Amino acid sequence: MKVVQPPIKSIFSLDLTAMDHEKLSNGTNFFKLVNSELPAFQLDIVIEAGRLFEKYKMTSKATASLLKEGASTMNTDVIAETIDYYGGRIKVWSNMDYITLSLSAMSKHAAPLISVLFDIYHAATFPQSEFDKFKFIEAQRLKVSLSKNENVAYRHFTQALYGENHPYGYNSTVEMINDLSLEHVKAHHRNLFIPELTRIYLGGYIDDAALNLIKELFGSTKTSKHDASLQHFNQNETRRQTFHLTNKGEFQSSVMIGRTIIHRRHEDFPALYMALMLLGGYFGSRLMKEIREELGLTYDISCHIEHMKAGSFFYILSDADSNNVPRLLDEIYHQIHEMQTSLVDENELTMVKRYIMGSYMNLTDGMFRRMQFLKALNLDAFEIEEYNELLQRIYSVGPQEIKNASLKYLKKRNLLEIVVGNDD
Repeated sequence: MKVVQPPIKSIFSLDLTAMDHEKLSNGTNFFKLVNSELPAFQLDIVIEAGRLFEKYKMTSKATASLLKEGASTMNTDVIAETIDYYGGRIKVWSNMDYITLSLSAMSKHAAPLISVLFDIYHAATFPQSEFDKFKFIEAQRLKVSLSKNENVAYRHFTQALYGENHPYGYNSTVEMINDLSLEHVKAHHRNLFIPELTRIYLGGYIDDAALNLIKELFGSTKTSKHDASLQHFNQNETRRQTFHLTNKGEFQSSVMIGRTIIHRRHEDFPALYMALMLLGGYFGSRLMKEIREELGLTYDISCHIEHMKAGSFFYILSDADSNNVPRLLDEIYHQIHEMQTSLVDENELTMVKRYIMGSYMNLTDGMFRRMQFLKALNLDAFEIEEYNELLQRIYSVGPQEIKNASLKYLKKRNLLEIVVGNDD
């Protein structure tokens, strides 16, 4: 029997429907992506209260860590027992720009869990005993983290990129943890957990009663005059620096190379993005093929891009035997030089374009993945049409544009190099 291969289709855009949007009575933005056939839901509360909005260092992380440790109507044990009883899950985390509270559960248990989520968001009590416990645990975690070369490399990398006084550049220390003030944590919560800085995202299905409960509870908080105006931080062009640091905690050395880069709306971004993907952004990338598969210098090497509200950067990351580090570094720069001096083969370019579009299809496969993707677009102020235009520009990038972007943005004199390992 003759087997006929199905045709391969090129996908230039994502077929997405925008979330429904409404403002609650107090001005809180509420976004919904509803599917009445699903028996489950996810509710994310996102607050502009990350590092970028801190008045005192580490208050964002402390606030996020303590939200579930007590609220006006229940202590930490009751909160945990209620969540477990209804089979739900509430996660809280902070990053450079936001604090997020995320509730996921079966639709039939939405109402009681929404009430718990609101109490955590609005009426957290920040008990002194839990605050003291947080400081002790955080200090222990930091000690463990500093024993890992990759973590040490990342800390030095971001500090060198942005500076120790920048929200994206400072590194936590035991002294900083000890100096944390509970009053500063409470003030961070009081000043920033307000309607103007809060967005709500709902995916899946809940009934009208639960939906009205969200509107009633989160629409009841009062607006407030806040001092969370976004500070202006310049993202300067990275200058060549090399740091070779000794850390005897591990046998292998960690290597990071990178720099600050342009934002996604910049006209050069599609070509730079494609260059970084070809270099180290997927399993078949040049760094993986040449350094891992051909030379056997490392088990893993990859290229990453991070975007925040006040800046973006990329980095190449790898671990290797300390004796192999000089050759590893030489080969990384050699592969970058190849990107700057030779045109990419069309077959290689087509392969990575298909990989990129497949990755985006995967990111939007299913209700909850689609909700998270649309949430990310909303937080970055991207409309669906605008983002599809960006994808089309990425898909249309040619070999010469990739070469030009590599020459412009991957100059060695602008790359920061960090090596952390055991010199013995």
